[in-house]
Amino acid sequence: MKQVIKIFKLSSLALLFSIFSKQEVIAQSKRIEATLFDSISKQPITHAKVSLAYLVNKQPMKLTQAYSDETGHVSFPFLKEGTYKVSTQLAGYRPKNGLGTFGPNQGDFYIKLKLYLQPDKQVVK
Repeated sequence: MKQVIKIFKLSSLALLFSIFSKQEVIAQSKRIEATLFDSISKQPITHAKVSLAYLVNKQPMKLTQAYSDETGHVSFPFLKEGTYKVSTQLAGYRPKNGLGTFGPNQGDFYIKLKLYLQPDKQVVK
């Protein structure tokens, strides 16, 4: 009877370890991160709307949006394989676009972008 209890305890520990290991893999899955900067001052741009579109045959199929934080950072986690288009939008700046692709054999992977946005109107001296 003691041996059965010991086996049960070991099985329970193995199950818990398996569950926590899978959560860690999910947390490290494919993601796109971007940091936005002003192209002139090089300061982070906050509160810019950043859109992420999943592309199929170059056509957007799913759109997700987020806003850059106080450091100009935005992140889109838990992505699947495929091609994504990143677009920025903020009054006073020109829109900026970029593409990123996750291939089938990349495993846990992320794309990190630094985007320098140009002001819409520049003062000419």
